[in-house]
Amino acid sequence: MIRIGTRVNPDWLDRPDDLKFLQQIGVGYLDITLDMVEGYSESHGRVEKAALERVVDGLSDFDFKIERANFLSRELLPVYLGEPEGERVIENAAHTAGVLGEFGIPVMGLQAYSAGVHRPSGRTGIYDYREGRGGYKQLHIDMRESVKEA
Repeated sequence: MIRIGTRVNPDWLDRPDDLKFLQQIGVGYLDITLDMVEGYSESHGRVEKAALERVVDGLSDFDFKIERANFLSRELLPVYLGEPEGERVIENAAHTAGVLGEFGIPVMGLQAYSAGVHRPSGRTGIYDYREGRGGYKQLHIDMRESVKEA
């Protein structure tokens, strides 16, 4: 059996006509970003049951099933950099995984790398572009330098 899905982010909750269109063309499964859930960003990645229920209910009105909920890189940055608040982020992620399980959401995605979150304003010298395979210019980040500058 083939299942058709797509990824949506917070602004989709305010676009019922677009959600209806996805339903009409056969999309039945969604990947969501957890910043769709009230309180996620403010709590550094902690999702509470009542807030997730509002998102699940809103999407189920269109018969969508959530297949994956994505924990965002910006919340995980303290973990990547070994910062003290990283432990709290890990605890929040574990709590969130449990809440997702209560709703039968089988996958919590972790964005292991997103160059944009490693480029905070005012910090230079930790990244540059290098030539990769076939002449492709790829971003290189020296995380050791990033930690020294922090």
